[in-house]
Amino acid sequence: MFAFLLLIPVMFICLIVGVVIAAIWYFSRGKGNRPNLLAVLAVPVGCIAMPIVGVVLVGGLLFVVGTLVQKSDEALAEEVFGHPTTLTGDRMLFDDFGRGRDREIYMRAEMTAAEREELLSIAGAVESEYALISFAARGDRKGFTWWVSTAPGDINYCESARITDAHGFNGWTEFRIAECRDAGVASPLSSNGYVYVVASGRRD
Repeated sequence: MFAFLLLIPVMFICLIVGVVIAAIWYFSRGKGNRPNLLAVLAVPVGCIAMPIVGVVLVGGLLFVVGTLVQKSDEALAEEVFGHPTTLTGDRMLFDDFGRGRDREIYMRAEMTAAEREELLSIAGAVESEYALISFAARGDRKGFTWWVSTAPGDINYCESARITDAHGFNGWTEFRIAECRDAGVASPLSSNGYVYVVASGRRD
C-alpha cells in the first residue's frame, strides 16, 4: 500500500508526459494523416503503466533472488546448533534476520523426549529467570503467527514453560530456550508443547 502511494506522483508525471507526447504526435501530422484517437490515448495510458510494470518486475526479481539465497530449515538448524540435526523440516519453523552481530534466528520445533534432553544438556545451559511473557513478546514484535503465546485461547498458547539460557553456545551472544510443558491446542498429539529457541548476535 505504501509503495502504491509513492507511485501516485510518478504516475501523474508520466500521465502529463504521455499527454504531451500524444498531443505533439497528433497535431504534428496533417489533418488527413493523423493517428486515430485510440492510438493517441494509448500513449498516456502506456506511460502510466510503465512505473507499475517496473515495480512489479523489480518486486518479482527480489522475490526470486530472496528465494534462491534463503537458507533451508535444515541449514538454519545447523547454523543454530553448529551441527546437523535429527529434526526434519516438517517439525521445524524458522525466521531469520540480519548478519554478524545483528544476526537473529527464531525457531519452533516439535521434539521427541530424547531431542529435548539433548537440547537442554548443551554446554552452559542454566535455568533462566526470563519471563515467558517477555519471551512471547519477542515474536509478537516480529509479527509471527506461529510463536509461543501467553494468551489463553490462542492456538500457540502455553500455560507453563521452562526457560533455559545458554548464552555463548555455538558463538551466540544470546541463546535462549523456552520449553512448553503442556501441549495446549497447538500440538494435541504431543505429550508436551513446542520448544522455542532464540539465537542472536554472532560472536565470530
